[in-house]
Amino acid sequence: ATWCQVLGPLLDHALCCSKGGGFYRVHGAVARACTSIAHEAGCEVSKEEVVPELLQGEPGSPDAVEARLDLHIWTAGPSPAEWWVDVTHHHAWAVRYRTGRLFAGRVAQEAEKMKADRYGPGVGGVVVTPAAVESWGRLGPGFDRLLRQLEARWASLRQADASAAAATSRRWRAELGVAQTRALHVTLSRANRASREPEDAAGVVA
Repeated sequence: ATWCQVLGPLLDHALCCSKGGGFYRVHGAVARACTSIAHEAGCEVSKEEVVPELLQGEPGSPDAVEARLDLHIWTAGPSPAEWWVDVTHHHAWAVRYRTGRLFAGRVAQEAEKMKADRYGPGVGGVVVTPAAVESWGRLGPGFDRLLRQLEARWASLRQADASAAAATSRRWRAELGVAQTRALHVTLSRANRASREPEDAAGVVA
């Protein structure tokens, strides 16, 4: 098989294949941008925390699956708050989304529902916030709600008026979009370059 066949005619397989670096590149870019936003809102952030309360299966058994969440955002006060955030990036033209009823935001909404179904309503005081973004920038309702909550904390911290808070929110969303777009560009550019390189006799890029 050639690289074009592996990647598909639109070269978008690289955006949704978990075996390649592109999938994690975009995911990481969104998570880092979210971390920066949370810091600006006066919160602390730790990354890739294992949450024992969300362990699936019998502890110590071979089928046990640990939950490692992307971001743990918290602040001690005033008005203590905490979010356990699972970031997910889904390609809007992935095969799974090419059937059924189409509507704006469907991909991000379904991506967050999959996370919600996995974690449930909360265990041991841990409630997971699914934060989904589609490949072309639309956020899921959970991600949008998280940004609004962080916006409110930013405004309270700085005693800012509504217009300043709204401007900050727009900037945050733009920063998320820029981070995502840059990662998408790198992934698609590398996939395109690889697809054009000559192959050796074994079908491997030389």
